[in-house]
Amino acid sequence: MQIYIFKLNSLLSSFLKIILVLQLNLQGHPGCPNKYNIYHDCSKQCQELWGAGHSEPSSSYLRKKAKMLAKYPLPDNWKEVYDPGL
Repeated sequence: MQIYIFKLNSLLSSFLKIILVLQLNLQGHPGCPNKYNIYHDCSKQCQELWGAGHSEPSSSYLRKKAKMLAKYPLPDNWKEVYDPGL
């Protein structure tokens, strides 16, 4: 019984370590447009190049967004969230 518990605890701790590593890798730098790419590791260059991202969307972005939403409206239960890194 103790062997099985030890193996289970060992597997759970390994699994939790993997989850933590993946979570840290997926967070990325806030302004980096590649932060959601699982094969991209944000570095100091991302911070220097992208900074905090675009805090306000550009006028061309807003025009394109309005055109897209007119053609493909969001479902009622969806919430629109602006991502400064895109």
